[in-house]
Amino acid sequence: MKIGLIATFLCVSAASASAADLPIYTKAPPPPVAAFTWTGCYLGANGGGLWANKRWVNTDITTPDLYGTEITRHTASGGMGGGEVGCDYQMGAWVIGIQGDYDAASATGSGLDNNNPRFNDESNVRGLGTITLRGGYSVTSQFLLYARAGVAFERDRYNVYLLPGGPITTQVQSLGLTATGSQDRTGGVVSIGGEYLITKNWSVFGEFSYLDFGTQTITLQSTQAQRPFLTTDIRERKEVVRVGVNYRFNWAGPVVARY
Repeated sequence: MKIGLIATFLCVSAASASAADLPIYTKAPPPPVAAFTWTGCYLGANGGGLWANKRWVNTDITTPDLYGTEITRHTASGGMGGGEVGCDYQMGAWVIGIQGDYDAASATGSGLDNNNPRFNDESNVRGLGTITLRGGYSVTSQFLLYARAGVAFERDRYNVYLLPGGPITTQVQSLGLTATGSQDRTGGVVSIGGEYLITKNWSVFGEFSYLDFGTQTITLQSTQAQRPFLTTDIRERKEVVRVGVNYRFNWAGPVVARY
C-alpha cells in the first residue's frame, strides 16, 4: 500500500515539473498607434480667385476743377496661383505658426472715366503675397480650424485707353493705350480657413481672405509724350478665395497614443 502511494506521488510530481517547463503563450499587445500632429514645417501649392475693388479719385493739381472727384470705380477679378511655406507648433489642441506665400495673378477690371467718357480706366493685379502669423484649434487630430493675420503686398498696373467717339461702352475697342503706370502696394490681411491631414505628411486646405491696401497715390505717364498724364488716389479692398495642398515634414515626430 505504501509502495503504491509513493509511486502515485512521484508520478504527479513528475507531471507537475514537466508542465512547469512548458512555454507560456500570451496574446501580444497591440502596436502603438501613431496619431497625427501639426508640429513641423511645410511647403505647398495653391490656386484660387480674387476680387479687388478699386476706386480712383482725381488728385491732379493741373485740373483744379476736377480735384477730388471720383474718376472711376470697378472690380478687378481673375485667377491666381502660387505657393506657400510655413511652420507650425502644436500644444495640446492649439496650434501656432507662421506662413509666407506668393501668387502670380491675372485679374483685370475697368470702367469708363467719369470726367471724360472717351477714356476707359483699367486696373490689373499682377501678383499677391502675404506674411502672416497663424493660430488654430485642432477640432480632431486631422482637422484644423485656423486664422491668419499679417502684412500683404501686391504688384498692380494701371492703364488708360482712348475710346472712339460716339456712343461709348466698355466693350468698344479702344483706339490705343494713352497712359500707364505700375505700383507696388502694401496693406493688411486677415484670413480664416480649414486644413485637413490626409496622411501625416499630406494635407489640403481652403481659406477666405480679406485684404485692405488703403489709399495710395500714383501718377500715370502719357505714352504719347514724356510727361505726366494723370495723378490719382486709388483705394483698394480685396477678397481672395484659395484652395491648396501642403507637404508636411513633421520633423517633431508623431504623437504616440499608448494603451
